Amino acid sequence: MALRVFILSNDDLTSNIIFSSLLDVPEIEICGVAYTATLTGKKGGAAGALAILEKTDWRYWLFLVFINGFFKIFDVLSTFSARWLPWLADWLMSRQMIALKAACLAKNIPVHFSADFNSEEFLTILRDAQPDLVVIRVNQILKAEILAIPRLGTWCVHSSLLPSYQGIAAEFHGLRNGETMLGTSIFRVELELDKGPVIFQSAIRVRPGETVFVHMLRNNFAAGVLLCNAVRRLASGGPVLPIMNTLEKSYHSWPKPGQVSELRRRGHGLAFGWDALRYALFCLGFLPVLIADRALRDGGSDKLPLECEIASRERAA
Repeated sequence: MALRVFILSNDDLTSNIIFSSLLDVPEIEICGVAYTATLTGKKGGAAGALAILEKTDWRYWLFLVFINGFFKIFDVLSTFSARWLPWLADWLMSRQMIALKAACLAKNIPVHFSADFNSEEFLTILRDAQPDLVVIRVNQILKAEILAIPRLGTWCVHSSLLPSYQGIAAEFHGLRNGETMLGTSIFRVELELDKGPVIFQSAIRVRPGETVFVHMLRNNFAAGVLLCNAVRRLASGGPVLPIMNTLEKSYHSWPKPGQVSELRRRGHGLAFGWDALRYALFCLGFLPVLIADRALRDGGSDKLPLECEIASRERAA
């Protein structure tokens, strides 16, 4: 019997990249997907965007608005194809060029929106889905009743090599601090905040002069492969053990004005013009722009041994 997996996700580009890869894993069954407002608690749309502007530098805010604004267009176009042009949706899915919600619609996977994952309404939805595993990338703290539902627990995908760079904007802060590697961690979610053990990690090499945007895409495509391999490991009955590493614990919040300047002094921008143009054209439906140039997707030829692979570092009992 296939492993039943339920996804809790922010409604944004990075979560879409990571979780879309699970649709192609034959060992699992996606029994539901639920979205919440992106990074802004229960606020969405303009109110949520303005709430972020109060917390961060205006340049980083414009960067987020650009990325997620065009992603919304891509999401709408993908959903239209799933509802009205199923042949196009099938073609797009075969090339991983479709939004997660649209792919779920095409595959008849239940999709929900919830402003509060701890509500009684969503509690009922999750119980009815009967998941074996819940995987999350959300901005909400889940209560005990939610965490008790999946029999194999809840995993969270975080865009850093934990315990370093807890918090927000890990790729930005890593580049600002001159790190040579960025990465992703999957950890078990426990009731006590930030106390769950890290169980899988992957890493990518920092490219000198490359933008935050491109590093973010590379890291999240690698995270998607890591997550697929991790759930395959679980589905096959393989060991899933805590990782012990010597990385220094750190926490970072929204980028401040001086920190954006530090990033530029390191030789990195937020998003250069050509990368931004390719992304915008892709979201607007000009698919060959990214199909012909896969540099934003595959991470190039300088992969580290950990990139796109499980780094479980199993310990002898």
